[in-house]
Amino acid sequence: MVSLKDLENKTKSAFKSVADTTEAFINNSINDINAILGGIGSCAEAAGRLGVRITQRALEYETFTARVLFDSGILPTDLVDRAFRVTGQRLVRDPKPKMYYFQNASRYYTGLDDNPVCTEIQFNNFRLTPGRWPIVFIHGAFVPQTVQAAVDYFSSFEAGARLFQSTSSDTRFDYNQFADIYLVSYDSQIFSQDVVNIRNAIATVLGTVVTGNSPDLIAAVAWKELERRASVTANRVLIPFLGKMKELNEAPFVNALVSHSLGCYVAATGANRFMAANPGQRPVFQKWLCMAAALPANAFSGTGITPNAPLVTNPPRGNGLIIGISVWYSIQDSVLPFYDLTTKQLALGQTGALNSVHPVTNFNATPYVGATHYGPLPGSNRSYFELLGPVLRRQVFITEDAATPQFAAPARSSKKRKAAKPPANLKRRKKKPRADIEWFEE
Repeated sequence: MVSLKDLENKTKSAFKSVADTTEAFINNSINDINAILGGIGSCAEAAGRLGVRITQRALEYETFTARVLFDSGILPTDLVDRAFRVTGQRLVRDPKPKMYYFQNASRYYTGLDDNPVCTEIQFNNFRLTPGRWPIVFIHGAFVPQTVQAAVDYFSSFEAGARLFQSTSSDTRFDYNQFADIYLVSYDSQIFSQDVVNIRNAIATVLGTVVTGNSPDLIAAVAWKELERRASVTANRVLIPFLGKMKELNEAPFVNALVSHSLGCYVAATGANRFMAANPGQRPVFQKWLCMAAALPANAFSGTGITPNAPLVTNPPRGNGLIIGISVWYSIQDSVLPFYDLTTKQLALGQTGALNSVHPVTNFNATPYVGATHYGPLPGSNRSYFELLGPVLRRQVFITEDAATPQFAAPARSSKKRKAAKPPANLKRRKKKPRADIEWFEE
């Protein structure tokens, strides 16, 4: 008899030990450098560069340590692989991907409309409107293919970024007037019967009865199928949309691709294939936020699975967040270690991009989100995007002035609109946040 919960706890403990050691080394080393050089005039800039280099080196060592764990048999990587081979075909489903235009996003998030209105994009007769700001959002895993699910996921992002509830004094960034929100929706859910099939497969591989519950381990077995669905989604909706972006004669003042978790696999796969099919193509996005990415840490390297994906966006400039591709990673992410069991390597969302062929900004989100991957952790009421809210508002989308209190209540002042509270249905969603891994009944 084997307890799945015991296997999960063993895996979490091993990964947490590695992550804790890496984070402590980075923090202690940077503190030492700042103590020695930080107050010596021009040395402060050198201290900053040394800190970046030390962080990169420490993450490379973390990757090496993880490889030792994978190869030693301490982690149940072989079990995950063999269980998928037993039951993988039973998990196959068409993700039925769609892209929706969120018609009334501004009115919905400023409280003027009670319900979201979304229109499915038909690519054969669709054209982007010049002068508008297209912002594409791609959700992660364990989400049904429905309009409401896509809106809910974006609502979590809006709670942090506040595109439509800006308090910024910089009038150039008027998302209420110019932004067009496009939501990629696809079936990335796992049903209760899938869980039964995976448990049975694990029992078959182990040759014994399994007890307990481990959503994370179940997800690890299912992950290759979720990646297949993400690849299908990239082909059917993202690449056609990128083709429409290509037709614009003039780049918008602001446009963005925002992807989270498995959504980063959709984004990177689509971007890499699009750029390969269009050599010499200019970037179609101003910025791409690649957040908590379920991609290999070396995905953008010369030997990675999507080396040319970063070319879909402009090279990083300024702080590297407002323009260019930014990879948002947390060393302590609590969900991605189980992605690691499938790929036998650390995720981009744990380390940032390692050895990227093209310029990438790695943003260490660990101090902001800690172990949070999407939904709030036990004892917290703040989701991943809410925890990153100050950075999203002040350094990426410029919807809040730096002097604004960090956790100011959403508000908007405008001659055209009166200040309004968020819709009541958003408040209800915040009180009962969705879990990171959640099963659905068929």
